[in-house]
Amino acid sequence: MAIKHIEHLSTKLRVAHLSANLSYATLILVLTLWAWSKGGLFPILWVIVCVPLLILWPGMRKKRHRPYSWLCFVILFYFIKGVEGSLSSVASWMDFTILALSVIIFISAMLTSRWLQYTRALSQTQPDNQPHTQEQAPEPPNEKDVS
Repeated sequence: MAIKHIEHLSTKLRVAHLSANLSYATLILVLTLWAWSKGGLFPILWVIVCVPLLILWPGMRKKRHRPYSWLCFVILFYFIKGVEGSLSSVASWMDFTILALSVIIFISAMLTSRWLQYTRALSQTQPDNQPHTQEQAPEPPNEKDVS
């Protein structure tokens, strides 16, 4: 099966990866501030809220696609928290920030995961990192072969 060529794949992957990692770090910072604002429960709240995200960090740092796929599932809990907080009568800026960051993380992590898989498959089908061509033209027959 031929792999379809995607224009500017390395640029798209770099932007999605940067967006996912920056919004990921910002979400951890916002959640840390939220846990810290609760006073004496800070260590317990921080572990409950931030550790599920931090478990994925080593694989994300190595640019593997599976942690980004798992991040899409994990971030749904933060999305639910953001929606619930944003729709409450005492909504704060943190609720809207968590909601916006969770949407950004979901989309950029999904794209990063998919494009990492694509580049890995592309590198396995192209020996020595040759440029990808849509179709290889058949070689013309040699004069010796034609009788």
